[in-house]
Amino acid sequence: MDKAVISKNQQLESLNMFDDNERKQMEIVLQSMVNSNRCNITSISDGFAVLIRAKELGLPFSMFADHCFTVNGKVYNDVHVAKALLSKAGVIWERTKNVTPLYKYTDGDNIYDELSMPNYCVICANKQQAQAITKDGKIGVYRLKFYRTTNDIVLNEFEISDKWEIAISKEQAAAKAKEGKFAVYRVDVPTDYCTEYKFTRYKIINGKEREITAYGQFTISEAKNADLLDNKDNWKKYAKVMLQHRAFFLGAREIADDTLLGIQDVTESFNVNGKKPTEEELQQLEEI
Repeated sequence: MDKAVISKNQQLESLNMFDDNERKQMEIVLQSMVNSNRCNITSISDGFAVLIRAKELGLPFSMFADHCFTVNGKVYNDVHVAKALLSKAGVIWERTKNVTPLYKYTDGDNIYDELSMPNYCVICANKQQAQAITKDGKIGVYRLKFYRTTNDIVLNEFEISDKWEIAISKEQAAAKAKEGKFAVYRVDVPTDYCTEYKFTRYKIINGKEREITAYGQFTISEAKNADLLDNKDNWKKYAKVMLQHRAFFLGAREIADDTLLGIQDVTESFNVNGKKPTEEELQQLEEI
């Protein structure tokens, strides 16, 4: 970092805002930043909020100001701030799912959702493999099969009786239906879509290094339940990126809340008091 920038940060951050003279000096600097349009600070009061937050997080003010936004006096940060704080805390991460389809699984008797499956379940490629692995407290499960009728009704394998004939294609099912037969054909039916991040942190606890793991997940169904997909333009246009940001911050807070100190992602500001993001703000969103 440039020495002049470091010096400016040190001088600004060392000022006492409870001292009238020093506060006036701060206001002059903040007003110049507002006038320059070089960052997202639009008022002196917002500038003070950003300065206080930067000092709490131990980050240089001028750099921090380039990566935050204020809405109603509350500071929101872009993902670069979270990444910097996580790296300082010894946290590494990887994206393990990226709008990945989720499915239902079965052991032949019960049906399980992929994300809420018990720990004793082991996902297998097929029924035969699942039966072979089911022992010693483990239960093998395989993907539940779904079929579609010629009337576009979707049925799972437990809802198919002997009266149904399984066709190899939609066209063959239609031909069988014309013969008066009850026909279905196999279809792929994801039950949801999920983005997930795995976080790993190495931390010294009682003199010993421990590896801590946490996951951040967010699904399309969760977005629908929160009325995000239907009512928010940012979710309609950039659902993939929005899923990434929500999942990333959920996991980041889980593993390093002592470092992040409750910082909120800029995408969360889009839902505050009906605030709508500008097209420029949306285009600045980055994949994580």
